[in-house]
Amino acid sequence: ALVDAGLGELLQPFVVDLPEGVALLHFLEGSESAPALPADAIWFDQGRFLDGIYAEYRQRTAWLLAVGLLVVFAVLLLRYRRPGIALAAFLPALLAAATTLSALALFGVQPNLLHLAACLLVLSIGVDYGVFLVEQRGDPLGLRAALPSVAVAAGTTALSFGTLAASPQPALQAIGSVAGLGVFAAVILAPACLSLFGGIALPLETDP
Repeated sequence: ALVDAGLGELLQPFVVDLPEGVALLHFLEGSESAPALPADAIWFDQGRFLDGIYAEYRQRTAWLLAVGLLVVFAVLLLRYRRPGIALAAFLPALLAAATTLSALALFGVQPNLLHLAACLLVLSIGVDYGVFLVEQRGDPLGLRAALPSVAVAAGTTALSFGTLAASPQPALQAIGSVAGLGVFAAVILAPACLSLFGGIALPLETDP
């Protein structure tokens, strides 16, 4: 009857062929719980389904992030064979990510999956800064050259991502704010961790 009335093409997206017959889709709005439905009807809460997928993906991402951090620290420990030196290369990234998320929380920003994904950038870049400085720990001249080099690299990176924080798009804003603040924190924490955990005096002054 619907096809004869000329409504077949409009209703075709809501008709699903099943082995046991035909199913019709009907969207319900304004119901927080399943309404009274016939016995052969199936209730599907799309919002709850998507929330569940999002929560599962966020938990899995956090778990993989923790495993990745442990692997990175293990590699650094194998490379330097000294826990203090490994911490000097590893902690700037970890502390920068934690500092960034704490700063966002102070401003009332609720972290979401995009903030967590941007933390991956902060962690990877922060480890690079730590490794660059640790690799020059036995060479005062090389360390003196590495400090401004890392600072320039961090400055350009922070500015590049920082501009995204001014975007009206929430996704770009989340990535820009986390990456910009995180990179800035990492470049400050890298020499501090090298001095505290690596026992390396920073060559802040040139020789006369």
